[in-house]
Order: sequence, then C-alpha cells, then structure tokens
Amino acid sequence: MYSRWVDDEFWPLTKQELISETPALLILLMPNLVRNSLIKSIYSQGLGVIAKTQIYDFAIEAIENLASLLGDKAYFVTERMTQYDAAACATLSNLLNG
Repeated sequence: MYSRWVDDEFWPLTKQELISETPALLILLMPNLVRNSLIKSIYSQGLGVIAKTQIYDFAIEAIENLASLLGDKAYFVTERMTQYDAAACATLSNLLNG
C-alpha cells in the first residue's frame, strides 16, 4: 500500500492504472482525492511516520520469513491449501503484480 499510494516513485504507475478505469469526468479529481485519503489512513496507522527505507526493509524481511517458513513445502501448514496459503498468495501476488 505504501509503495503504491505514498512513494512518489511509484505513484505515477498507480495513478495511470487508476485513471485507465475511470470515467473522463472524474480523472481530474479522483486520483489525488483517493491518494490523499489513503495517505491519511497510512499515517493514522503509524506506517507513514516510518522512514521509507525501513518500510521496504520490513517488507523484504517479511517475504524472507515467509520463504523460510514455506521452505520446500507446497503449503504453509498442511498438505493442502488453507486460508493461510490463500492469504500469503494474495499478498505476494499483490506485491509482485502491483
């Protein structure tokens, strides 16, 4: 969420994706209104006051921990998919495809 909405390096990509699905009338107002609302939310959660490098370092550490936990297994907990696998898949997919 931070990289898409707060980080100025990635915001243009997010904005372009957002306006590609937006009616022309809303293109001028909506992207910045949405961004400002999400930035406020990020700050209210405490994430916005942490240095950018710390946020990305934390994300890398979290991914490394997931990889270590998964190891060479197909799933995190059992021999079949659980809600934990689905949550990890959705989160990692979001990171990779975001």
